[in-house]
Amino acid sequence: MAAFFRRVAAVEKPGFPRFKPRHQFFPLKYPGAYLAVSGGKITLPTVGKGKGKKFENVVAHLTETPPPNFKEVAVTKDSRGRYYCCFVYETNSYSPSDNPTYLGIDLGIQTLASGVNEQGRVYQIGGFKGYRWFNRQLDKIRSRRSSCKKGSRLTVS
Repeated sequence: MAAFFRRVAAVEKPGFPRFKPRHQFFPLKYPGAYLAVSGGKITLPTVGKGKGKKFENVVAHLTETPPPNFKEVAVTKDSRGRYYCCFVYETNSYSPSDNPTYLGIDLGIQTLASGVNEQGRVYQIGGFKGYRWFNRQLDKIRSRRSSCKKGSRLTVS
């Protein structure tokens, strides 16, 4: 902030101060072998070892018990400044249901996807607005082309 006012006083280009983006804090990923979990605490290591280590290990309190044998932990920060640990782990438990249901899906242009299940109920997933933008661009090009003389070699891009 001081540099901003210094540049304003010196009649330079001020470079206005900007707000930090919401997702500025990128997720930190740790392999599971480097972490120590005991009770409701997880210890995240910092860089360095021995006497030259500048920072102590970070000890975080967990609200839930982590899954056993996790492979990786990603630490993220939300917009309110709260930190979260996301654990990556494998499970072998897969139980197909006794009464399978089917759903046929068709990807479209006007709607993102349409589907029908075995009872005949129709589902439509909208929200694809990209085609509107492209149609507007095509309309602009067509209107410019229509003002050209018929049979001319002039192309509008």
